[in-house]
Amino acid sequence: MTARLFLDDSQLAEMTAAVLANGPDGIVLDRTVFYARSGGQPGDSGALRWAGRPVAAPMLRAPTKSVR
Repeated sequence: MTARLFLDDSQLAEMTAAVLANGPDGIVLDRTVFYARSGGQPGDSGALRWAGRPVAAPMLRAPTKSVR
């Protein structure tokens, strides 16, 4: 399960995370600062950074099934 760091610090803008799983539907991180779209509420947007390069994260949502 992904630790939702935004619950403890809504101003946290940056952190390090590990990829737990990936697949065609997306990735699962061990922790996140992003609020995912859920229950009709809009989610955050932002970017993930690999090897110093940003990758847009335009659609963030809570997983509905396991990503493998």
